[in-house]
Amino acid sequence: MDWLVGHQANARILALVGDVLGIEPERRVVCLERTGNTATASIPLALSQLASSGRLRAGDRVVLTSFGGGLSWGSTTLIWPRAVAVSEPGAERFSTGASA
Repeated sequence: MDWLVGHQANARILALVGDVLGIEPERRVVCLERTGNTATASIPLALSQLASSGRLRAGDRVVLTSFGGGLSWGSTTLIWPRAVAVSEPGAERFSTGASA
């Protein structure tokens, strides 16, 4: 995995998950100091911060993970798509550039 974007509830938990997955600290997105624990919005906010920083590149592998009280948790992985400018000939609005 290239990036860890987790539920922004606790920096220690994010660090532990990153350690277990072998993801270097500079590849872990932590924005608690900026956004706090915004519950379900924390992953999209953290992902947006990463994308707007210019560090996230097309083809990067990203793990998204969240946890709740008790034993509830969920994770998924994705490959960040190549963005296509709307002004490119033949580009559809909101296209990811993926082939059909």
